[in-house]
Amino acid sequence: MLETLSVRPRICHQIRSGPLGRWVDDFVDVLMTRGYATSTVRRYVRAAAIFSLWLDLQRVAAPDVDETLVTRFVTGLSRRPSSTRPSGRLSDVAYGVRLLAAHLWTRGVAARLAPVAAPCESEQWLQRFDDHLVQAHGLVVGTRRMYRRYAAAFLAECAGTPTPDWSRLTVPTVAAFVQARASGLCQSSCRSPATATRAFLRFLATHGVVPASIEGAVPTIREWKHARLPRALADNEVQRVLDAIDEKRPNGHRDRAILLVLSRLGLRAAEAAALTGRMSTGTTGLSVWTAKEEGNDDSRCRPTWARPS
Repeated sequence: MLETLSVRPRICHQIRSGPLGRWVDDFVDVLMTRGYATSTVRRYVRAAAIFSLWLDLQRVAAPDVDETLVTRFVTGLSRRPSSTRPSGRLSDVAYGVRLLAAHLWTRGVAARLAPVAAPCESEQWLQRFDDHLVQAHGLVVGTRRMYRRYAAAFLAECAGTPTPDWSRLTVPTVAAFVQARASGLCQSSCRSPATATRAFLRFLATHGVVPASIEGAVPTIREWKHARLPRALADNEVQRVLDAIDEKRPNGHRDRAILLVLSRLGLRAAEAAALTGRMSTGTTGLSVWTAKEEGNDDSRCRPTWARPS
């Protein structure tokens, strides 16, 4: 069948001696039956020759051609420039290889989806733990992902994989794992390893694989309140902010008064917003008051002598 397409003898020999040689003639016959032009079939035969050579280099037989393998081959090909697609269009080689792979899958020569290996015992425990977090606690995906990540690391380092040895879970082992994981984290995240490990040990205890008392091996991560002072602005930085206010604008005095009470008195934003006309800002000669008593929702800043009685 290849000879009728005026394919070069070298390409014919390359295809017939490769892993796809037994099915190329049938592939060409199907394309001709579907009404493909001879020039198009010839290009797809060339694509089959390139793919056959690649399979030979990868030491892959025709029955092992699945969707993952085809995608890996096509991803490595260059794409044609296109004005409508920024990433470009697939080449004729990519289209030909996909048609050839679909032909092999239809004929039963290969399976489109590779057989999925059965998960090992460690993966089964992790999946049960994830299901437990959903059904018993209703945790969201992000939290479950974090718990599962620490549980997987805990199994790999403390119990072993793919078959966990639960006898290796001792108090020093559990404590060392949590301390090592928490040592490199910031203050806001240092409790995550302890929380996730404690939840995983509780889950294992409910299934009877570890004693319930081992949960106490998880050390408590101390998180002191106000352990670090917040970063403060320098005096010149505060002055630059104040100088940036345009007091000629209607709200300029109000903005300056609010910034002064925030920077000099240390008020929070909510406390500054709650100031009324009875509360003076001190030496600035201004008074912040809210006009809600007059039926308005806007805040105004007026000189002390001009505040309403």
